Amino acid sequence: MGRAVEAMSDPQAAARMFLVVIDDLYGYFGQINADRKQTQRDDRSRVIAQATIDGKPIADTDARTCPVLVTNAGHDTTSASAAGAI
Repeated sequence: MGRAVEAMSDPQAAARMFLVVIDDLYGYFGQINADRKQTQRDDRSRVIAQATIDGKPIADTDARTCPVLVTNAGHDTTSASAAGAI
């Protein structure tokens, strides 16, 4: 909890924490993408990992970025909905 409190009062600490979290998410989704390239599963992660444009696989960076954006959008929607319900 100490790092979170520090980040709230120090913009540079907040930026560092943000980068650590984003790096963790990219690593996590990179592992999922690698698995989905090898494993046939019926889920969105497989669709992203095996996506192509003009017959060529999308860049690994793009395949990692898409689920990070979806995760953040889901968090934003859920937190806004919960706040509105209170």
